[in-house]
Amino acid sequence: HPVRLPQELRQLGDMHYHGLLSGDLSNLNLHGAFTSRLGTITTYGTLSTDTSFADIRFTGEISTRKFRLGQFYKDADLGDIAFTAQAGAHYQAGQPLQAQGKMRISSFTFKDYTYKNLLINGSLAQQVFHGHIGMNDPNLTFTLNGELGFNKAPPWADIAFRLEHLRLGQLHLYDDCQDEDASLKMHLHFTSNDKEGNWLNSINGALRFDSIFLTNYGEEAHIERLELGINDSQRKTTLHILSEHLNMGISGSFDWTTLGATLQRFGHELFPSMIARDNTAHLPNDLDFYVYFKNLTSLARLGGDPDISIPRNPTIKGFIHESDRQFEVRTYIPAIENGNAATQDITCSLLHSNKQSTMLMALVQHTINLDSTKLRIGDVNVHFSATAKEDSIFTSLKFGNPDNMHADANIRMNARLDKYNSQPLASLHILPSVFYLKDTLWTLNDAHIEY
Repeated sequence: HPVRLPQELRQLGDMHYHGLLSGDLSNLNLHGAFTSRLGTITTYGTLSTDTSFADIRFTGEISTRKFRLGQFYKDADLGDIAFTAQAGAHYQAGQPLQAQGKMRISSFTFKDYTYKNLLINGSLAQQVFHGHIGMNDPNLTFTLNGELGFNKAPPWADIAFRLEHLRLGQLHLYDDCQDEDASLKMHLHFTSNDKEGNWLNSINGALRFDSIFLTNYGEEAHIERLELGINDSQRKTTLHILSEHLNMGISGSFDWTTLGATLQRFGHELFPSMIARDNTAHLPNDLDFYVYFKNLTSLARLGGDPDISIPRNPTIKGFIHESDRQFEVRTYIPAIENGNAATQDITCSLLHSNKQSTMLMALVQHTINLDSTKLRIGDVNVHFSATAKEDSIFTSLKFGNPDNMHADANIRMNARLDKYNSQPLASLHILPSVFYLKDTLWTLNDAHIEY
């Protein structure tokens, strides 16, 4: 049977390799060049060993001045690449492997932008990996230095990262950020007490960001620090984040890798026909969490809207207690102002108990002034509720403008979800209601919609 080459290799067209292999079994040398219609790659390598193969050394290098990477992968976003890569290794019987590598990418193109000067270095010695990545491009400048240690228990990592420039608009990655720039410093240190092949649940360490600067549309935000700490001891996990804009904490007895199974079990209680129960055996996940936001106006204006203002601090609190088969999330946003609109006292709560979930939302005040028409809609009270259980959702939307009577309504709907021959089915029942909107009376008749 003929051998079918992968699609990428077929893009190379006619391929030729011209080279010279010289030496003997104890010292081999290879020089050559690989040529295709997408470019030429030159190679060089040496392999030396003693007669007992107890001491082996290898060095190698490949390089290209221009290789059409986008055509090779048939990806229109990728362009040409030019690089030089070197590697070496030394093995001695009874000793840890030693290795080092270096790659310099002088240029590569992505989304019609040509990046320049990317350097990657790495070495492994005495079971410690040392690495460096750096780029000196006018629109992306950074350095990353790190160490990963396996030479003692527990394994450890220490990583430092410094970003001097990140201009997403100039890199053609995000059109709404033509004037954007960012810089920051980061340091990460952690250890893992993993004994069961599950390192995610045994991390202890800290992640710290310093001197974060963000600019866009003439607005600037400066975050002096952002810290994330995590401690895991005897299945008691604590995570916290501290910064000028965000304080967040999670604590409890839980397993990161089984949180998805816990949420899927809650979903199965609500929609047993639509969501399969995850029967993965695990201890109950019980945790509490909170999020406090601060100084959000400057961050919001980085998005390009100079009129938006969040004068007070939103909060999120809640818990997931799988042992009691309950969870709750409560959100409160005191106010959001945007030009002539001001929304205040926004609340949202979601409670799950006794195999049903209830969501309540409210906007206590929503004031709008339209200067062009001199119309002031006034205060609008909005209340929304939804209850989900046994494959059904019951909703109610109420809104009213008691001062000027521009709006008043109570709209109720019921929905049921099911499956037939593995295909989802949905039926929607709109209950009869009457609502008033800008001097007009509207009537919704009893209606049924099935899909």
